[in-house]
Amino acid sequence: MKGKYTELQFSDFRYKLTWEKAINIIQLKQQPFDEYQGIFAEIEASFQQLDQKLAEGKHLVEGINLIADDLEQLTHELEGEASNLEIEVQLASEHRQQGELN
Repeated sequence: MKGKYTELQFSDFRYKLTWEKAINIIQLKQQPFDEYQGIFAEIEASFQQLDQKLAEGKHLVEGINLIADDLEQLTHELEGEASNLEIEVQLASEHRQQGELN
């Protein structure tokens, strides 16, 4: 394709946008050869799968972030409860010492 279409000579076909550009250029100039039509159909199907997987990945990341937020909140709550228990233990110890003195 790079040899036949000078517009694509320096294109980097590792990127989705480049393939979309190539498809548009070829479709504007002429109907692609039969062999290209199959390739383009496969590329389009791959793009759709990629978009779906990206959406699924974003959804999973959102779920993980929610879980992380919940864990952080739980940690703060448990730290507060631990502080309260330390205070109660200290008060009970002081109370016991007072009872022993009497």
